[in-house]
Amino acid sequence: MLQTLRAPGWTVQFHQRRANKCVGTDTALGEAVVWTGAGGQPFKAVELLAKDDQKYGMACLDVKYSNRNVRACSTHLVASRRDETVFRSQLTAKIRVVTNRWIADKRTVVLGGDFNTRPTFREMDAIYGVGKNANGKFREMAQSAGKSGSTARDGLWTSGRKTDTNDTRRKIDYVFVSMNAAAATGGSQNVQATPSDHRMLYGRMPLR
Repeated sequence: MLQTLRAPGWTVQFHQRRANKCVGTDTALGEAVVWTGAGGQPFKAVELLAKDDQKYGMACLDVKYSNRNVRACSTHLVASRRDETVFRSQLTAKIRVVTNRWIADKRTVVLGGDFNTRPTFREMDAIYGVGKNANGKFREMAQSAGKSGSTARDGLWTSGRKTDTNDTRRKIDYVFVSMNAAAATGGSQNVQATPSDHRMLYGRMPLR
């Protein structure tokens, strides 16, 4: 699957989370980040914490965009079982430490992925920079989609199927931009059905 992302001119970085229980002929499972423009540079894979047979981390790459130094990263946190709440909180706290250093260096940081938890849950406090109990440095795409700038920690549901109830459909996928660059308004959020039980989340996140 990773090879299909390596189109001519594209920059791809991959973080291997595990080497077993893979799909089809794939020999590794993890996260990828892709830049389709010119001038992208892979950044070394960021290791966060390991548990069982998985090494959680981030795939990142660097690009120059609108005279900004941008570091874009993709991650995937441990599955959303209730007994993993503490470990997910440790992972998001680690992400905050790593990305805070980049933001302090005046980088614009884009962070996306499957966090396997809902926006208002305490694990996400370390990522959100806007909204109740937020103590991170990021604005989420849904927060920029409102006309007046939203502090709500919510967004379109991304996990589940149309036939599921509102209780089982959840937002667990996110796109964040660091608040040193993210505009409060003017954005958009969209979802698109995929063959999996996740809907692809995409949209527009203006910079200020």
